[in-house]
Amino acid sequence: MSEILSQEEVNALLQGVSDGTAPGEAGDSRVRGVRDCDLTNQERTLYGRMPGLDRILEVFVRGMRSSVEALLGDIAGLTLAGVELIRYGTWAERLPVPLSVHMFRLTPLSGNGLVILSPPLSAAALEMAFGGRARRQAVVDGREYSRIETRVLQRFVMRVLEAFQEAWESVYPLKLSILRSESNPGHATIATEDAVVLIAELRVLLEGEEGLTLSLCIPYGALDPVRNSLSGEIEGVSDDRGVSWGGVLRGRITDLRLKVQAELGSCQMNMRDVMKLKPGDVVTLDTRRDDAIVLRVENLAKFLGVPGVSRDGHAVRIIDRIVQGAAGRRAA
Repeated sequence: MSEILSQEEVNALLQGVSDGTAPGEAGDSRVRGVRDCDLTNQERTLYGRMPGLDRILEVFVRGMRSSVEALLGDIAGLTLAGVELIRYGTWAERLPVPLSVHMFRLTPLSGNGLVILSPPLSAAALEMAFGGRARRQAVVDGREYSRIETRVLQRFVMRVLEAFQEAWESVYPLKLSILRSESNPGHATIATEDAVVLIAELRVLLEGEEGLTLSLCIPYGALDPVRNSLSGEIEGVSDDRGVSWGGVLRGRITDLRLKVQAELGSCQMNMRDVMKLKPGDVVTLDTRRDDAIVLRVENLAKFLGVPGVSRDGHAVRIIDRIVQGAAGRRAA
C-alpha cells in the first residue's frame, strides 16, 4: 500500500470513510435492480423444474389421502406445501427435538431417506390410535416417544412409504423399507451438512388444527440414476430405459378392473311393511317388464340396457348412454 499511497493519503482516506465524506462498502455504490447471486448455491425450489418428479409427488399426495383418512378420519384436505433443494445442515437446524423421525432405505438407489412427522401430526395420530379424537389439541409434551407410541407411528409411516413406492412405479420401481425410528434427528443423519437434499413437505388440513405436516427428505445425489427421467417432459417422452410415459399410463388405466351392476328397479316401502316381509312375498318394482334398466359402473349410472339371457346366464344389452350431467337419472 505504501508504494501506491503515502501514509498521509492513507490516513485521509480512512478519516473520510469514518466521517462519511468518502464512500465505503455501503449500498450507495450498487447498481439499482441488481442483486447478489451465489452460483455455487444449489438451494432452490423445484416447482416446474422436474416434471417427472412433480407428477410422482402429485400421485403420492392422492394416494396418501386415503391413508391419512384411515388414521385421522375425515380431513379437510391434503396438499403439497413445498418442494425444495437445501443443504442438509441448514434443514436439520430447523427441526425441533423430540421429533418422530423414521429412516428408510431407497432400494435400489444409493443412500437412505427420512420421513418426518411434525409433533402435532404425531400427537393426533396417537390420540386416534388410543381411542381419542384427532381434532382435540394434543401435543406430546417435550418427551421422547415410548416404544408403543413409536410402533404406532411406524405403522403409519409404512403406509406413507407404500404410497410413495406406488407413485414411483411408472418411472423407476423402488422398494422402500423402514430401517429405524428416532426421536432425535441428529441420530438419523443421512447426509453430510453441506450435502444437498430434496425436501417435500405435505400439509394435512384438519379442522381446528394447524401445523400437521409430513416431510420427506432424500439425498439429491441418490436421484442421479433417474434424473433424466425426472427432468424430461411427461407427455410423449420416453425415459432412458425406453419406457413411454403415455403408454405406461394408458396401460395402467386400461387394466383397471371396474364393478358393473345392472339395476332392475327400486321401490319405497315404510318400515312397517318391511318388517312384515316373509319368504314368498312379492315386492313390486317401479319398472315394467319392457322398460330399460340402468347399468352402473362403480355406482355411477352410465348406460341404459335391456335385460336378457346369453350363454345360459343373465345379461344386459346396452341400448343408450346416460345423458352427461344426469348421473343417477335415466336418459330421456
